[in-house]
This record gives sequence, structure tokens and C-alpha cells, in this order.
Amino acid sequence: MVKYLPNGLKKLSKRIRILINGINNPEPFHKQNSSHATDLTIDDSKQQNSLKRNENKRATNYLGSSFSLKGDLIGNEDLLIDGMVEGNIEINNHSLTIGSKGWVQANIVAKNVNISGTVKGNVYAKDKVKLESASSLVGNIRSRRISIEDSARFKGSIEMEEVTQLSENKKTRIKSIK
Repeated sequence: MVKYLPNGLKKLSKRIRILINGINNPEPFHKQNSSHATDLTIDDSKQQNSLKRNENKRATNYLGSSFSLKGDLIGNEDLLIDGMVEGNIEINNHSLTIGSKGWVQANIVAKNVNISGTVKGNVYAKDKVKLESASSLVGNIRSRRISIEDSARFKGSIEMEEVTQLSENKKTRIKSIK
């Protein structure tokens, strides 16, 4: 080993030697060199809590403003649409958000539907439909809860009842809007 190293390199060299020698030593590195301020000990319970929090968070898929989709969109994850969709959208137990740049001409089936853009079609939500300000919906709403903010535009009818699972004969009544 070189004798004339700056102090920082000497400490780094010492840590590397401890790491290499510590492979056969069952005691973890952070206990061997506890005087070093940058060594961190991660508690197993904190790590487990972090994993549980990440499992509870739903990932939201994104259809950006440069996308245009014609056809049926069926999925089992939350979805944010800022592009254009024509057809039918079915996301049964998840949330659908139509962003401010989104333009949708479709019948929608989802747990929650938040509209900030433009929708032409019927909306069936198991829990809630929310029309944000400056949004537009031309079509019927069937949901347990409905929220319409000021300056939102809505033309259609509202049925406030609990929507469970749409049966096959009700699905056949949902026709694509063209």
C-alpha cells in the first residue's frame, strides 16, 4: 500500500479493505466500522412498511396527448387519458381520468370517473363521477355519487343508483357512439 495518500483516500482504502475482509466475517459492515458517519443501518420494520406502502399505491397508466386510439380499451389498472379515444372504455374496478387535453367519444365503465376534458358518451361508474371545471360531457351518467363543479358543461340525464357489475344484457345495450 502507498504510504503517502491524502486522508480521504486513506479512509476509503481502509473501508475497502474492511469490505473485502468482511466477506468471511458474519458481522455486518456497519457494525465493524460504526464510527463512520455515512454508514446507514436500515431497520427491517421500516423496509417492510415501505414495501407495504408501495403495494397500496396504484400505478396510473398514461395515454398522452399525442396518442389517438380507435377501438375498445379494456383494462384492470387506473388510467389517465390526455389523448383522443373513440370506442368503448371499460376499467371495472379502477379509476379513469380524462385530462384537460383529453377528448373521448366512448361509453365508459369504471369505478370512478374524473373528467377535466371532453367526453361524448354514456358514463357508468360504480362509485363516483366528477366533472371538473371547464370539462364537457354530452351523454348520460349512471353512478352512486356525482359531483359537477362550476363552469362544467353537461347535457344528458343522471341516474343516481348503485352500479354493481354490468350484466351481459346491459353491456349489449351500451352501443358505441359514432
